[in-house]
Amino acid sequence: MAVAMVGRAFVGAFLLLGGGVVGLDAVAQTPARTPAAVSAPLPPALAAAVASGNSAAVTQAIATLSAGNPARAAQLADLTVSAAANLLTTNPQGAVRVAAAAVSAVRASNGVQSAPATTESVLVKAARIFVSPAAVAAQPEETARLAVSTVSLAGGLANSAVGATIAQQAVGVAAQILRSNPALAIEIAGAAVTVIGQPGIQSGAPAQALSVAAAAARIAVAPEVIAVSPRLAGETAVSVTRVVSNPVVYAANPAAAIGAMDNAYNTVISPSVQAAVPSARANVVSTLNAAGASGSLQLTNPANGPQIAEILYQGGDVPSFDPDLGPQGRDFGQTRPVVTITEENPLLRGSAN
Repeated sequence: MAVAMVGRAFVGAFLLLGGGVVGLDAVAQTPARTPAAVSAPLPPALAAAVASGNSAAVTQAIATLSAGNPARAAQLADLTVSAAANLLTTNPQGAVRVAAAAVSAVRASNGVQSAPATTESVLVKAARIFVSPAAVAAQPEETARLAVSTVSLAGGLANSAVGATIAQQAVGVAAQILRSNPALAIEIAGAAVTVIGQPGIQSGAPAQALSVAAAAARIAVAPEVIAVSPRLAGETAVSVTRVVSNPVVYAANPAAAIGAMDNAYNTVISPSVQAAVPSARANVVSTLNAAGASGSLQLTNPANGPQIAEILYQGGDVPSFDPDLGPQGRDFGQTRPVVTITEENPLLRGSAN
């Protein structure tokens, strides 16, 4: 089906499962904006903790040296994550653990509010570490958890481009661990979608928001994700549909938006997802019906209505709008076939073929 092919083609180009993040290496190396680096040396106690690669020791050192001062804690965390990057070549596991302690420190001190510029620097540097091939290869699960903790703070940044970039990097890591740890992959994807769910990011970085949403939809629909985390899969699908239905986001790439809608819908019609999140299907169908009737989306993509109708017909849902299917379209009427959905149904387009 054309809609399905659009979804698979776009997301397949964006994600290379098990092989890294396509097109994000340059983004990881050149984030949107990074505050000036802090050049002060590490205090001896913190330097010793960093050298040990022990996250608990780093956390304790930052807490002791900052003495409850949030700005000082953020500054020390920034020094720490810079030092962590230097460990990547010799001790990638230690680098990930030290970076995780730095991110934890700015979370504990509410750095997003108390020291926003320094916290942004910490998160950008942490993202460079969690997308590092050396880190992913040495400690994929801990690296993925660093991605979760980093992206969950990124949504609070004032700079929408930085927040969107970190979300994009995080969902790329999720794709890499999808086969080995689908539960953690959907956790990262869900956190990334939460970030791009903010109106400021959707309006300030719509193309990146769409890329994240499309990638997250691809992860959510994967059979291995639905099998182990149907609740998160359903919740992510609901959020994805809302994001890509935003006219500003949709306009960035209508074909990609339709593909994300298709994957999101096929996630929520899974029996496992319906059992775990009974409201998910109704929410997605409602959003798709509104999108199908949207004049704004129709102006951007004249085929919007028919394409969304095709998505809904897959699972037997009747569009509430009146799509013009055109001379090559289908008038299902009373004879529209009812599709029986099972976990093995090929409509559930995940990573397995």
